[in-house]
Amino acid sequence: VLRREFTEGDDVKAGERLYKIDPAPYIAALNNARAALAKAQANVTTQNALVGRYKVLVAANAVSKQDYDNAVAALGQAQADVAAGKASVETAQINLGYTDVISPITGRSGRSQVTPGAYVQASQATLLTTV
Repeated sequence: VLRREFTEGDDVKAGERLYKIDPAPYIAALNNARAALAKAQANVTTQNALVGRYKVLVAANAVSKQDYDNAVAALGQAQADVAAGKASVETAQINLGYTDVISPITGRSGRSQVTPGAYVQASQATLLTTV
């Protein structure tokens, strides 16, 4: 927990940030996912060009049908890698969003169960606070 952004016992509104959790590891994961996506997109470009070249060459019997089929399959795999990369970016963005602990409802805040510097994780049983 980087900081608590409410005063215990005060009223809070729905959507108000209560805590800020250190986003650094989530930013790094998002950057990693974006880089993997960029790499996959570049690979699609390369594979697409190869399929285009092989399509002409296979018609002239200058390259084997098997090589052409392999290029088409590699393009399909590269396109699937792009889809997986987009999903990874979306997951990383969702996880980064969880670093802002938001009040789900309007109400009075209870006592904070954690202090800045405390280690928290999604599966822990300790509540941060109640509203």
